[in-house]
Amino acid sequence: MCGRTACTLAPDEFPKACKFKGKNGQIQEPAWRDGSIDRGKYYPSHNISPQSFTPVLLSSQHLNKLASEELSERLLQPMKWGLIPSWHRGDPKEFTYNMSNARSDTLLDKRSFKSPLEKGNRCVVLAEGFFEWETLKGGKKQPYYIYFKKDTKIEVKNETIAEIEEEKNNEKETVVKNFHVKKEPEGSITVKAEEEPQFGEKRLLTMAGLFDCWKPPKGSGSEKEELFSYTIITVDSSPSLRWLHNRMPAILEGEEEISHWLDFGEVPWQKALNLVKPKDCLEWHPVSTVVNNSRNKSPDCIKPIDLTQKLEKPMKGTLFSYFKKSPVKQEKVLHEGEAAQEPSQKKTKF
Repeated sequence: MCGRTACTLAPDEFPKACKFKGKNGQIQEPAWRDGSIDRGKYYPSHNISPQSFTPVLLSSQHLNKLASEELSERLLQPMKWGLIPSWHRGDPKEFTYNMSNARSDTLLDKRSFKSPLEKGNRCVVLAEGFFEWETLKGGKKQPYYIYFKKDTKIEVKNETIAEIEEEKNNEKETVVKNFHVKKEPEGSITVKAEEEPQFGEKRLLTMAGLFDCWKPPKGSGSEKEELFSYTIITVDSSPSLRWLHNRMPAILEGEEEISHWLDFGEVPWQKALNLVKPKDCLEWHPVSTVVNNSRNKSPDCIKPIDLTQKLEKPMKGTLFSYFKKSPVKQEKVLHEGEAAQEPSQKKTKF
């Protein structure tokens, strides 16, 4: 599952971190679209929990009015973590069901997820990493910070040799830095172009998600603006991560997978779901239990710790033990198995 993330990039840093090669062959940066004044504010943090607003990547074709005006094929927009269905009647704050995660094997069983999937409301949820807790003996839990492997390169695009030669002829004066061409076995004409991350760039974790847009009921006289929200799709954990938890986010690895997931016009949802599967592209390290409390936002939440070093317990009756602070009450970490289900069909009128 995925119940806590970290994302410290500022809004103006996201476009560069999410650059891609568009259909016109040019390198593009997604356009940033702010949320409304009263909702949709993104705050960079080392410890982000559901109900927060975080940037997601989506096709600009979803916003018909802006699509023709945008210079980029993709948009970055803060959305609320925890999907609120478009069919919900009433104030969004009254929707208390946990929709922060969506199991891949039940997407078609729940109306809240099936509807946006069939409408093509696919997005890429961005973060630098996410947290998961290992259950130890005695019920204690040790948090871990999980992220892309450091040796993973930023993939630009898969191209044919002919396309690369054509680009060279058309752009003879262009100097491409850190550009590598990896040849495939004889008989294949496909190569992979990769670009090393530049100084200051971060490889963002790219997770498959679904989004929806809640709007005030017509004739309600409500002045509330539309609300965009999302859920992160989860799959069975990969063998390398299964020791920690039995679920993991559906990772989109590389530009090609991201492009296919976002392109709802060309890639039907049935085919797009083939991208949703366990991936072995992550690494992790243990972190302090300060992350257990979502109010703690310091860099200590993601700093590695040495589990072999145990803190010495102060002897009873000493001056140190007298002034020792009592342990801070920690928030309960909500696991996917504990997530509330959708409202019963018998109780809810659609």
